Amino acid sequence: MTSQPISQAVTARIFRRTLFLPACLVVLMMSGCFSPQSPLDGILLITVSSLRTDSLGCYGNTLAETPHLDRLARQGLLFKDVWSPAANSAPAFFSILTGKSVSDITKQSWKSSLLAPFKKIGWETMLSVSEPIITDQEAGQAGVDVFFSCVSKNVRFYRAKMNNDRVKAWLENRKGDRPLFCWVHYSDPAVPYDPPSPFFEFFCSQLIDDFPTDMTSPDFKSVFRDYMWLLYLAEVSYMDRQLGRLLDSWRETFRTGNSVIVVASLHGESFGENGIFFEPGNPNRETVSVPLIINGNPITQGTVEDVVSLTELIPALQKLANLPETGEEGPADGPLSMNLITNGSVHSTNGSPEALSAAPGAWSFRYGQWHYVLYNETVTYNDTDNYYTNPEYRKTIENGTSSLTWLGGTPAEASPTAEVRKRIDARFRELVNHIEKQPDPKERD
Repeated sequence: MTSQPISQAVTARIFRRTLFLPACLVVLMMSGCFSPQSPLDGILLITVSSLRTDSLGCYGNTLAETPHLDRLARQGLLFKDVWSPAANSAPAFFSILTGKSVSDITKQSWKSSLLAPFKKIGWETMLSVSEPIITDQEAGQAGVDVFFSCVSKNVRFYRAKMNNDRVKAWLENRKGDRPLFCWVHYSDPAVPYDPPSPFFEFFCSQLIDDFPTDMTSPDFKSVFRDYMWLLYLAEVSYMDRQLGRLLDSWRETFRTGNSVIVVASLHGESFGENGIFFEPGNPNRETVSVPLIINGNPITQGTVEDVVSLTELIPALQKLANLPETGEEGPADGPLSMNLITNGSVHSTNGSPEALSAAPGAWSFRYGQWHYVLYNETVTYNDTDNYYTNPEYRKTIENGTSSLTWLGGTPAEASPTAEVRKRIDARFRELVNHIEKQPDPKERD
């Protein structure tokens, strides 16, 4: 986890008043908190664009006001090492929807939606989005019964309140008692930052008087970063309050029975890492390492240290809902490692994790304790383009530059040998090119 990109001086001035996911399922079953004989009555999946892990109190942030997310994490499962399949919204959304790697995404990806198996056994499915990442036609073909889109000539995206209002009204007037899969997508932390009152005043108003007007000033970049970070935290705090309203509506609907609440970020945000601000699709760890919280009945309390890929999220929810195995929809289960729970924490024997992420002009690959990035800053893209499967795009990436960063362990292990680089590069290319061969776990350091 990275340190918060804000100076101590600003902090003091402003706030004086203040997976594999299938492996997680093994944890749930072994702990006795989940019984496959007890079907779920509802699943609420909340995804958020541009939500960084280090912007939430439950992940160590002491500035943001995120009591609702913090409570969900405290009373449920908090995942500490989660990787998004993509560093921008549309590919990440479709990757989660289908359980496919971004290298498999096509214009027809929604037709292999993992929501379809829920619908086939009688669940009702609802999707409400705050940004135009999926069309009405795609949602229908993906197995969505009720779809609220974001189509407006006047706004870039819907605020969380607008999204909540229509979801709340629909829940209150919903007919029948079928199990419900409800997916709500927020976009509020994303640029441009325009936090409403009182969040702007609380986080940012006192800093405006000290903001330098000379862009050539040595302090300008640092103060600019701090100010934008505070604007961002104000947006995150607003989103959390609105998320609390959504949770109230959900709990009113499911006063009895078993329901699960999941909060996940599609991708993070850049705040000066490697000199980059706000750029969509940046391959930094801050944009592909994301928060994930799972809460509800029957979910245990604890912390999951395993490396988790969000491509396994909906398959895991299928298992929680006790959906029948069809052998058709959804990815095959990843390797399940034995886990045990001690004092509320999940300790894994999975010592060789992998997670493949993608970004426009880049690939990001988590391999054990290494983070491998292949990047070409000259690549241009459209957020809705199918660039990951385009041979010319891949060729352009091949001509880019690579970096290898050590994420943990002792400093002595942080210098990769030529052999390590070669092994990681070979494994990365196997995954991107869909080669099925699995390396010996003992070879992954």
